[in-house]
Amino acid sequence: MAAAVHEEPEPPNDNDIFSGEKRMKKRLLSLLLVCALTAGNVMPVYAVPDVPSGTEAETEDNEDKGGEGVDAPSPSVVDEENPDESSVSTVEGSDQELSDDESLEDESSEDETIAESLAEDEDSLILVGSEPKKGSEDEDFDEEDYIEHPTGYIDNPYEQIAESIGASYDEEIPLLGASEMESRYITDNLPSLRDQSSYGTCWSFSTMALAEIYALKTGMISDSSEADLSELHLAHFMYNTIPDPLGGTNGDGVERVDNDYLNNGGSLEYSSNVLASWLGVVDEETVPYSTASDVIANGIPAEKAYMMDTLHLTDCKKVLIKEDPDYVKELIKENGAVSISMYIYNSVASASSAKAYSKVNNCYYDNNHTSTNHAVTIVGWDDEFSKENFAKTPAGDGAWLIRNSWTTGGFDENQSMYGYFWLSYYDTSIKDNAYSLEFDSADNFDNNYQYDGCPTRLSPTSGITANVFTAHGNDVGETIEAVAFDSTSANFNGSIIFSM
Repeated sequence: MAAAVHEEPEPPNDNDIFSGEKRMKKRLLSLLLVCALTAGNVMPVYAVPDVPSGTEAETEDNEDKGGEGVDAPSPSVVDEENPDESSVSTVEGSDQELSDDESLEDESSEDETIAESLAEDEDSLILVGSEPKKGSEDEDFDEEDYIEHPTGYIDNPYEQIAESIGASYDEEIPLLGASEMESRYITDNLPSLRDQSSYGTCWSFSTMALAEIYALKTGMISDSSEADLSELHLAHFMYNTIPDPLGGTNGDGVERVDNDYLNNGGSLEYSSNVLASWLGVVDEETVPYSTASDVIANGIPAEKAYMMDTLHLTDCKKVLIKEDPDYVKELIKENGAVSISMYIYNSVASASSAKAYSKVNNCYYDNNHTSTNHAVTIVGWDDEFSKENFAKTPAGDGAWLIRNSWTTGGFDENQSMYGYFWLSYYDTSIKDNAYSLEFDSADNFDNNYQYDGCPTRLSPTSGITANVFTAHGNDVGETIEAVAFDSTSANFNGSIIFSM
């Protein structure tokens, strides 16, 4: 909304107390008062010229009493929906009729100072509008807000749900120390955002974000501009399994049935299982995302599957984010981020229309969905983020800081649903498992003995299991440096026995 003021200069009148500089001040004050009277009014408001009221005798009497103490006449306010209401004045030409109940009080020097700061001359344009309301009713959308973005997360009903660490976590898990958790935290030195473009590969982007952020957090990579790992490599080899160099995964893998596999979807469980077999992680320049159409048509050379890795997955933790939020926060502090899945509308406009997203406050809360369709990355939290900021009011305060994969660039310039936004703790679509991944340099170990080449797997809940491997080392032999296994138990007790 706008109010434009422009008046032609009038000849000076020695008997007119509103001439010259005083008249300018009155105009500016009139304009300021229009702003004050129309706060919360969504209709256009127009300010009109100040016109002296009263008879000549009244003017002379006022001049005898000091002149400058004369009350300024009330500006005209036009309600376009109710032009005939008695409380609204009308404007005809340069004359003004004043409302019975909207007369103005004496102006003060402070009012004149504020008015003069709002306009430099008679042609100044002042925007008059209502304060932003809770939710999205008053939010303006630009063209980008209507662009629909892909998701791609498979809400797997067979996903193994983590076990709550319960009340014993302080004793059983050394990571959770005695220091009191801060109410607000944001991981620093974050890598640039990546855009999944037109493909349903959010799960791969969230996984690679964990690897990049972990490498920066732990010092394996020092410069955030150099932290750029290939999402396409992971997405391709999840649907195009190649046996590992030792032959352990022969006959166990995935063969795609069509060329649209980048839109077939995936999950954080799938991606972590693929990385556990050392299919990745590689640098972006090895398999650039920009070559996706060529990769779909021609594939990726087999030598790039295992032999060009930069990092190897060494640990994967699944934590119940709703039951054990403090543990999730500790993992964010230790490793930089965790990944989750949630339900998200595919544009700012649609999310705002559903009252799930507040553009003005850059925050998201959805209580209409309990399933998920999108993988995102948590890089911080704020326990005191007010519930009143959301388009709909959740049960309490608090929000996770989400990193999305729908745009590119840095943190500061991408505070939006497409880049970084706040997600209520109470969003009903957040999936139970939060994933925390840890990595090491790819040259830390020489061989990985395994049999599981599929992105899905089942873990025994009890009993004894065994694997038999044939060593492939040279004449010097090999030393066992690490053993990996998968368990859904938070407080796992067991023994590892080697037999030669």
